[in-house]
Amino acid sequence: MESQFHPRHGYYKENADAMKALDTEREELLRELGIKSSLESPVSQLINPLEQKFSFLPEKKQIAVMKAMQDMQTLMAELSEDGDFDTKMITQAHREMENTIKSMLSEEEFQNYLFRMSKSANTMRTRLTGFEPSKEEFLDVFKLRREFDDEFGSFFIPNTSNQDRDEYNASKEAMNDQIREVLGEQRFTDYERAQDYKFQSVHRTIKQADLITEHAVQVYDIQNAAEGSAGEFTR
Repeated sequence: MESQFHPRHGYYKENADAMKALDTEREELLRELGIKSSLESPVSQLINPLEQKFSFLPEKKQIAVMKAMQDMQTLMAELSEDGDFDTKMITQAHREMENTIKSMLSEEEFQNYLFRMSKSANTMRTRLTGFEPSKEEFLDVFKLRREFDDEFGSFFIPNTSNQDRDEYNASKEAMNDQIREVLGEQRFTDYERAQDYKFQSVHRTIKQADLITEHAVQVYDIQNAAEGSAGEFTR
């Protein structure tokens, strides 16, 4: 799940401090148990859930990647410490972290890292309810979303200025046109619907009743038709 950013509440400072406190607590616990300290310990890996996401990497690379991420958390805490949220500075810092991580890994390892940790992949996992892409569809859409996120950064706020908003909207429309082309009309309709909060709500209810996505689509279509009829009636 993505963390919600509250610049005025010092989210990044609190998060960085909490990570350091957990690291210290973990190291003390390992010492008390007589277990070798540091991230190199197999037992230590079980204590830190983040490491499970990097199980595809050799142990030394896991340590290096997590060190780069922790350095990024510290830097973001400093950048947001006074309550101001400079998206350009934070976006640049995030890109530098990814470039550092990319330099440590092979091309295949870096792609696996992006599939697990990038905003593009997280968006596809958490906000495309019921889309259920094939491997090929996931890779095609991920590539296009990644290019879009690279252009604007993970922390871009589209209403910062009229020019920024126009550029953002134009690029987003171009991305969606490309996604429509690679998916085809029917699957693009599924992709668009999956991002609708109304469908996501219906889908959650249907899943709780142990029904399938097709039933959620039927309920969603009926709701839309009913709302359309109600709108026509009130005109």
